[in-house]
Amino acid sequence: MQGKLIVVLLFTTATFAQSWKTGTIVKWEVKAYSQSAHITRNRVVYSVKIDKTVYQITRNRDKDEIATGQQVECRLEKTHFFVRDDRGREIKYEVVGIGPTD
Repeated sequence: MQGKLIVVLLFTTATFAQSWKTGTIVKWEVKAYSQSAHITRNRVVYSVKIDKTVYQITRNRDKDEIATGQQVECRLEKTHFFVRDDRGREIKYEVVGIGPTD
């Protein structure tokens, strides 16, 4: 599964990198997330819809920062997803999943 994610990310990155798009937060949820076999923490995972693709993104937070239904300016760079905040700063998220819209 992770191999497919990397292939999709590399293909998508070529067309998406450095170009800002408008996405919509379709949902957020708190999930157990682990970067290693021994440490699991709760993280907020956002589902961001852009065109016909939904990206699941997270960062090192357990509280929501973006509301469902909110539109965000975003861009994808390798395995990272950047969202512009209200002040124009880029907030870095990690892509943890990609899939088609339902």
